[in-house]
Amino acid sequence: ACVREEEAMKVRCCLPLSVKSEPSPFVDHRTEQPSSRKDPFQVLAHVGLLGKVWPVGRAFVGMRVCHWLHEELGSYLEDVSLVANGKGSESATCETTSEDVERLASHLRKCKLSLNWKGGNSEALFEGVAKAMRSAGYCTAEPACFGLVELNLSWNGISTQKAEQLGSLLHFCPGLMSLRLSSNAVGDRGVESLVDGLQHCTRLTLLDLSANGVGPSGAVHLSSALSSLRKLSHLDLHSNQLKGEGIGTIAGGLRASETLTWLDVSGNWIGGEGVQQFVAVLDKCHGLQHLDLSFNQMGKDGAGMLTRKLDCCTRITNLNLSLNGIGAEGARQLAESLTRCPLLARLDLSANDLRCEGAGSLAGVLSDCPGLTQLDIKNNRIEEEGASRLADVVGHCTALTRLNLQWNGLGRGGRGRLAEFRESLQAKGGSLNL
Repeated sequence: ACVREEEAMKVRCCLPLSVKSEPSPFVDHRTEQPSSRKDPFQVLAHVGLLGKVWPVGRAFVGMRVCHWLHEELGSYLEDVSLVANGKGSESATCETTSEDVERLASHLRKCKLSLNWKGGNSEALFEGVAKAMRSAGYCTAEPACFGLVELNLSWNGISTQKAEQLGSLLHFCPGLMSLRLSSNAVGDRGVESLVDGLQHCTRLTLLDLSANGVGPSGAVHLSSALSSLRKLSHLDLHSNQLKGEGIGTIAGGLRASETLTWLDVSGNWIGGEGVQQFVAVLDKCHGLQHLDLSFNQMGKDGAGMLTRKLDCCTRITNLNLSLNGIGAEGARQLAESLTRCPLLARLDLSANDLRCEGAGSLAGVLSDCPGLTQLDIKNNRIEEEGASRLADVVGHCTALTRLNLQWNGLGRGGRGRLAEFRESLQAKGGSLNL
């Protein structure tokens, strides 16, 4: 029998964890009539078939059906992704408990496990994950058999104390490839606790510690871990408190990284001094494709130091320097380096007080950026004259699909000239915002 791809995507389901005499979630008890949903065991049978004909597939399942799925699929199940919010679902109203997570250890020990618990019941989650990891680590001769590859604990209010627990558990996750801890309260002391465990995650490719109140002292500890993560390609530290001192320390930890492709350190108030320390790492990041330095108050001096190093980032495709106050002079220096970034596709310079002069500097090089598809220079007070300069070259930017010029005081004349390109941009699936 052939199973269509759309049938394969129907693996997502949520069933009770046990077969005790509980009301069936597949029966409408208000009318006592069976609903149109499939019987739970029929669902499991279909999932079992999918596993046998689609062995390298990725199954998205609910927490409460996970142990049944493993028994049904056996060795065919290679990748399990748990999307668990701790709040039940439409078909299963009882909450996921720590015991639910703990039970996974005995069934999923040889699978690749992805745990996504974003903004859920953090207490039950953390207790359960701790029990499951410890069970897998201490009950076998090989702690590495617990196949956790992705862990998302964002928006869970993880404090310093919880970070200490997580750090100790990471010792037993050498195969971890993705760790997301965004928007918690880890802080400097929590980072210090995490670092010891992170050094055992030698396969880690993605690390997200954004919005965690990490300052210069936490950056010192994080830097030591970064130097050992030789496969790290994605690092997100936005909205912390690194400042100039902290970003310099982070840059030191990345000097040995040759795999980094995605870096976000926006919203850290690093200033011009921080940029000076940060740009030293760009010499090593030849594969960098995404760089976000927005909201860092680098000023024109910081922009100048950055642009002199962009020559090393010939593969960069996405550059965000918005909210940095670089001014017309900073725009002029940046424009000189854009032609040396042949793959640049998205450029964001919004809210930088570019004025007419800055817009003119950009207009002079746009036709030499053949790959540029998106340009955002909103809120820069370029006015009608700046709009006219841009209008002279937009027609020659054949790859450009999205242009944002909102809140610039363009005037009737500037709007009229630029509006001529709206149809051509929309024909390419893009947009023009004035």
